[in-house]
Amino acid sequence: MRVLSVLFVLCNGLSLAWGNVYVPKAKLAGESVYARLSRESGRVTGVFEFEDWVTRDEKIVYFPVFGSSTDEPLAVLTQAEVEFEVHGKSVGIAKPCEAPAGMTQSVAGVRIFWFAANLDELVSGEELNSGDRIIVRFSYTQPLIHGRLYYLPIIPGQVADEPLWRYQMFVRSEFRAVQVTSKDSVSFPLSDVLVVHLKDRSIVEVR
Repeated sequence: MRVLSVLFVLCNGLSLAWGNVYVPKAKLAGESVYARLSRESGRVTGVFEFEDWVTRDEKIVYFPVFGSSTDEPLAVLTQAEVEFEVHGKSVGIAKPCEAPAGMTQSVAGVRIFWFAANLDELVSGEELNSGDRIIVRFSYTQPLIHGRLYYLPIIPGQVADEPLWRYQMFVRSEFRAVQVTSKDSVSFPLSDVLVVHLKDRSIVEVR
């Protein structure tokens, strides 16, 4: 399944980020992701909070979507039906791009498609440079790949003793029990929801 991971990167090359987002000169304060799976697809929604965003540099949002090796980038983006909000305000459409430097994660038989959106063109400078915390919301639909959903957290600076509950993914299916099959993922059941603790650049695979 394709996965949405947002990556905020200020083009000056500084790096900092979230579990899907990369923001130089910003700190990811928390990330909550909910995935609802059907038999052939899933709807994924993520909310990310950044603090200390203090920069006047160009602000580019990068995010990856997982697809099959035969897919075309624009078709993947269209099928994903991405909804992207900053401070509750819907913003425009992203464009296909190359993977940001250092993003070399891979899954056998799966292709990661990267897309980018320029916030300076979509959100007012007053909102972006106010010094307040930034709330970003992403939502998208994607087909399962070989019956699996993939998600790529990007949380630079995450330390071993940091509370993992700050970065969590909740997965639910109305048709079957779900389980995490990625080796490095830590998860536990919570009623009819599977909770996954997210780790920096460690791809989550759910079946």
